[in-house]
Amino acid sequence: MNQKYELFVTLVSRTLDTATHLLDKADAFIKERDVHEHEVIQATIAPDMFNFTRQIQLISDNAKGYLAKLSGKDPVSMPDTESTIAELKTRIEKTKEIVRTFTVEDFSKADEVEITYSWLGGKHFIGKEFVEEFAVANMFFHLSMAYAILRNQGIAIGKMDFIGEVKMYDNK
Repeated sequence: MNQKYELFVTLVSRTLDTATHLLDKADAFIKERDVHEHEVIQATIAPDMFNFTRQIQLISDNAKGYLAKLSGKDPVSMPDTESTIAELKTRIEKTKEIVRTFTVEDFSKADEVEITYSWLGGKHFIGKEFVEEFAVANMFFHLSMAYAILRNQGIAIGKMDFIGEVKMYDNK
């Protein structure tokens, strides 16, 4: 696997880890404040945007779907039936399991693969440009929206909750 796809798989995995962390923060907030779970998971920032639940579902769909499309495999389908934080956490864990099944060999032709979606109106992406120009940005868009919805609900999260755990080293 070339370094680009190694990095992309790492970004996908980190996005899922951050989604899990945000779900944990939402769960703790709901329990601490005795807030009805439905209020948080159905929240949006604007009337015409997807709610928190849908943002998490799209993070899952994109993670497993993008890797499948780049590898030429069929994406694993999951019904969008989650109605609790626990169910959303389970979905993300299942998605992580799917992501771990991809191997180096799966991406041997990823630069040239044609990626289609029904909403592209008869057009397609080429794998290399798909990753560089669409997939990374779209993954972070939905993660950012999930983060922003939780912030808007009063959940105490900050930049490092979004970035996640990073390796740091002592100066010599």
